[in-house]
Amino acid sequence: NRKLKYISLAVLVVQNASLILSIRYVRTLPGDRFFTTSAVVMAEVLKVMTCLLIILLQKRFNVKETVCFLLDSVVFQYKDTLKLAVPSLIYTLQNNLQYVAISNLPAATFQVTQSWGRLLSGQITRRQSSTPFTRRGSHKRSLLKKLVVQSSVSKHINRKLSGRKKCGRKRCNRCLERTVK
Repeated sequence: NRKLKYISLAVLVVQNASLILSIRYVRTLPGDRFFTTSAVVMAEVLKVMTCLLIILLQKRFNVKETVCFLLDSVVFQYKDTLKLAVPSLIYTLQNNLQYVAISNLPAATFQVTQSWGRLLSGQITRRQSSTPFTRRGSHKRSLLKKLVVQSSVSKHINRKLSGRKKCGRKRCNRCLERTVK
C-alpha cells in the first residue's frame, strides 16, 4: 500500500511536469498555433472516454446496465449534475487560461507559481476544515491566494515585456538604464 502511494506520486509528478513542458514546447514553436479551446475540449473528451471505460469495466461490460446507471446519475439526479456544472465550467476556463500563461511564461516560472497556488489552496482548505470560519472569511482568503499568485505572474510578464532583466529589486536603476539604452 505504501509502495503504491509513492509510485502514484512519482507518476503524477512526471505526468504534470511532462504536460507543462510539452505544452510550452508546442506553444512556442514558430508557425501556426492551435486554438487553446480545441486542446482543452480534446482533453475533456479524453477524460470522459476514460471515465466511461472505467464505468463500463465496473459494470463488467454490460452496456445496458451502464446506460441505466448513467441515465440515473446524470438525468434523473439533475440537481447534482447542475451543482457540478458550475465548477466544471470554471475548471475549463482555468485550463484555457493555463495555456495562455504557459505561452507567456517560462516553464519553470509557471510550475513554481502553479505549485505556490496549490500550496496556498491546500493550506486554506486545511485551515477551513480544522477551525470554524465564516463563508465570507474563506472567500476572502481564497481571493487573497489568487491575488498573490497573480501578482507574481504579472510582475514576471511585465519584466519580460519591458525588456528588463530580473535582478530581484523593486526599483533598480541599472535595469531601467538597460531599457533606455
